[in-house]
Amino acid sequence: MKNVLVGVTRQRVSDRLISYGKELVDGTEGRLFVVHVMKYPLTELSLKNAETLEYLHGRAAECEANLMMVRSGNTVATLVSMVERLDIKTVVIGQTRQDKPYENTIHGFLDILQNDCRVVIVPREDEE
Repeated sequence: MKNVLVGVTRQRVSDRLISYGKELVDGTEGRLFVVHVMKYPLTELSLKNAETLEYLHGRAAECEANLMMVRSGNTVATLVSMVERLDIKTVVIGQTRQDKPYENTIHGFLDILQNDCRVVIVPREDEE
């Protein structure tokens, strides 16, 4: 089984990542999981956050994906746990906008997972 996990944050980028993940599972017996990890404790649920979550719900439903929204104080540990628990073979994430990507959460995630599954980093639109 070829399960794919798509890590999402912002709405515009999320659409591209979810579509890419769907392409990977189409025609296979694999399942698509879309996950949004929110910082814990949740300090506020703004209208913008609510709209993003509503959008993600609809988009995941269109792609027959399992949408998971998780609150966590440790994003890397949460994602690694999900990869192991859900038997994920491919993780799809977006390219960071940070000047020093080696300092962000994804770098730690990649270090841990590099031998366990394939990690696909989808380039930003302005980089394509």
